[in-house]
Amino acid sequence: MEWIPIFLGVLFALAFYLHFISKMNDREEKLKKAEYKLEAEKQEIPSRSEVDEKSFKPRNCPLCGSPLKKHESLYAEMYEGENRPKVIIHGCRYCYMPSSKKTDFKADESDSLMGS
Repeated sequence: MEWIPIFLGVLFALAFYLHFISKMNDREEKLKKAEYKLEAEKQEIPSRSEVDEKSFKPRNCPLCGSPLKKHESLYAEMYEGENRPKVIIHGCRYCYMPSSKKTDFKADESDSLMGS
């Protein structure tokens, strides 16, 4: 009967030791999660609009050289070529006017010059 208290003591010590080790592991995991959250908060993930603004490179019209804003585009037409499709760039909103509007614009401009 002497071995029962010794066995219970060893069993109690083993249970206490395993409980202590599991608590230490849980604490380490919580610290790692807290550090990860702090790093994520420091980095502050930018919004999509901020990323778009940073990645936007200033563009210029290849014909007249005027700077184009983010949502301005070029007027162009695509034609089937022999080897690959070809694109003909007509210009931007500042330098390109369809042929019907060009004659109207020139006529209006010449009328205003003659009238003065």
